[in-house]
Amino acid sequence: MIKISILARDLGIYRNTLYTWHKEGKIEFVKVNKLNYLTRETYNKLMNIMEEKKEEKAIIYCRVSTATRKNNLKT
Repeated sequence: MIKISILARDLGIYRNTLYTWHKEGKIEFVKVNKLNYLTRETYNKLMNIMEEKKEEKAIIYCRVSTATRKNNLKT
């Protein structure tokens, strides 16, 4: 059993988002002693979905010391 706060931290979202998803029927919680938990299967499923949605972005910054070195950037 996984705490909701652990999943929220791993996904980088708020716990309230998970509660909203639960109300919308997107995810299921397991209630134990009045606390909500997720099954390992649900956790893995959500982590895989979020990993697929993440896109890696690269920002490249190039600077040349003089205008004559500008041609080196084109190669």
